[in-house]
Amino acid sequence: MSDEPKIFESPDGGKTVYERGVNEPISARRKVEDTRADDYDVPAWKYIRQDYEDYILKINNLIELHEMKFTKSHEDFHKKAYETLITYMHELKAYIKKKEEDYFK
Repeated sequence: MSDEPKIFESPDGGKTVYERGVNEPISARRKVEDTRADDYDVPAWKYIRQDYEDYILKINNLIELHEMKFTKSHEDFHKKAYETLITYMHELKAYIKKKEEDYFK
């Protein structure tokens, strides 16, 4: 096994993962195969977080957008939207964490 650092890439958002050495060209990347025998060692995100992953990324984009717009314009609308989205994100993370805890009981 090589001690060379690896780059992991997923052009389809995590469905397929490729690896290559840091100094290797992109054409040298290899598909990472799933070697698990059953679902017992699958991380909780596959069962719980995965359902929310795309939405969390979109919410993060909205948070960044409103933060940027407020910084430039100082409009209260953008400040309120930013604060509301941050609060919602905290609540969503707490909800997901609780579901994960319940899953492993």
